[in-house]
Amino acid sequence: GSIVHGADLAAALVAAVASAAAAGRTYHVANDVPHTMDDLLERIGRAVGRRTRRVPLPDCALRGAGVVAEEIARIRGIVPTLSRDKVRELLAPGWVCTTAAARRDLGWSPATPLDRGLRETAEWYAREGWLPALPDGPGAFR
Repeated sequence: GSIVHGADLAAALVAAVASAAAAGRTYHVANDVPHTMDDLLERIGRAVGRRTRRVPLPDCALRGAGVVAEEIARIRGIVPTLSRDKVRELLAPGWVCTTAAARRDLGWSPATPLDRGLRETAEWYAREGWLPALPDGPGAFR
């Protein structure tokens, strides 16, 4: 699927606001190369210094988990991390877009390579306490 770093998305939004050609138009912005879910998960694992393992689950199990997670979140009064909508996204065969119009009309192109963006994101999550401290050593980005 297609993915974009927050800084690249922000740059595209600024370029759209500054462009008369963008008025009333919709643009898709993403890194140049789409990635499979397996590739993305492996790269996220490297960014956080962990080995990943794919555990296939039946679609019905994921859908059930989305329902249960929503109900638990409702009871606890929080926003669910996993939901029926998120499960629908996870089960989609892919989300791929073309950035041709954004490049043409806005002069925009992504500046953040995927691995660097994932590393920066993991470091931010660790600084904010959303992830444990990132390990040092081979495979860890520091």
